[in-house]
Parts: sequence; C-alpha cells; structure tokens
Amino acid sequence: MGLVFVFLWQLSEHAGPQFAKSMPVPNRETLTPAEHEGAEPRRAAMEAQAKELQGQPGLTEERLLSRTRTALALPSSVRIDVRAASGDHPARIGLREGRACINAKIYPGEASAVAEGHNPDGSCLPRDG
Repeated sequence: MGLVFVFLWQLSEHAGPQFAKSMPVPNRETLTPAEHEGAEPRRAAMEAQAKELQGQPGLTEERLLSRTRTALALPSSVRIDVRAASGDHPARIGLREGRACINAKIYPGEASAVAEGHNPDGSCLPRDG
C-alpha cells in the first residue's frame, strides 16, 4: 500500500495540475437514517433560504453569510462556510449540524440543499471550485 501511495503522490506532483485535478475526491462520512432525520428541519430551512437568494445579484461571500445567519437565526458561534459563485461553479453555503453537514448550492435557475456527511478533513463544502 505504501508504494502505491508514493507512486500516486509522485504522479500528482510531476504529471501536472490536470492529472491532480482528475484524482477522485475521498468519500464523505456516512450518516445514519436517524442523523438524516435529525438534520431534515435545518436542511429544509437552508433550502428555503437558498431559493430566496436564487437569482439575486451580487451574492458575495459576506452577503451569503449575513443573510443565511439572519434567516436561520444562527448565533455568531455557529460556523457557516460560504463560497460565492465562480465561473460554472454555484454559490455554496455549508454548516455543521451534529455529524451532518447541511450544504446548499445556488445556481441562477436552481437552488437546493442536502444533508450529508462531512469530508474526511471535517469540512462540509464540496471541493468543486
């Protein structure tokens, strides 16, 4: 296993950024049905917020953060991760709810939210740019 890791590391270091970008992203943690059920109220609220923000111009990270914190009545101690839209990538909002991550994506014509497990590094937002 160690030799395979070294080989893949060398390929990603030396084969150029295109190869490194095509490497698969490690899987998210798996949520139990009870964790999904427990996260559902927050997921529904986040989806409603994402749909309200959909189509609004100038969704900077600061605006996404302040509007989400206000709409969901979240105290400042709750960490909210946001990413403004860029190129083909949607605006993203993510927050931790127990072991679940509530992630919303906002395209000009579409907005949705999902409850899913966190990334292996503990973060919530997808790594799509």
